[in-house]
Amino acid sequence: MYDTGDDGIRSDDTSTGVEVRGNTVYRAGNDGIDARGVTVLVAGNVVTGCTDNGIKSEGIGQWVRIEGNWVLSNATVGIAIRQGPPPTPYRGQGGGTNNVVGDQVSSSIELGGTGVGFVYHNTLVGSGVGTQGSGLAIASPLAATIVNNVVVSHTTGITAVAGPRWS
Repeated sequence: MYDTGDDGIRSDDTSTGVEVRGNTVYRAGNDGIDARGVTVLVAGNVVTGCTDNGIKSEGIGQWVRIEGNWVLSNATVGIAIRQGPPPTPYRGQGGGTNNVVGDQVSSSIELGGTGVGFVYHNTLVGSGVGTQGSGLAIASPLAATIVNNVVVSHTTGITAVAGPRWS
C-alpha cells in the first residue's frame, strides 16, 4: 500500500480470525494497519511514514499478537494496542513480540486497556533528535509483562500511569 488517503489496511471490530501478514505500507493517510476483531495477528509487515499510528489494534475480542514487524518513522505511535474491558478471563490479551520500532514521536509501543498486556523481545529506537516520547507507554491499568526488550534514544524508556500491575 502506498500513499493512501486513510488507513493502509483496516479490519472491522466484528471480524474473526484477522491475519495481516507480509505487507508493506508506506505513507498511509492515517494508521498504516488498523487491525480489529475477535482474534488478530499482525506479522511480518513493514509500516513506515504514516500520518498517525504505524500499527493499531483496539477493541480486541479475545487476543491480539503483533509479531516480527518493522515499524519506522510514523507520526505518532509505532504500535498501539488498546484493549477493551474483558468479559471473560481470556479476553483482552495482547502484545508485541520481536518487532523493530523506530523514530516515533509519541511512543514506540503503547499498551492500554484493562486486559493482560505483554511486550517481549522488541527493539525500540528513538532517532535521538528532539523529543522522542517513550519507548514503552502503559496507558491504562492493566497487567503488563515486559521481558528482554532493547529501548534506546527515547526521552523516557518506560512510562506508566497510576494503576498498572507489573509482572
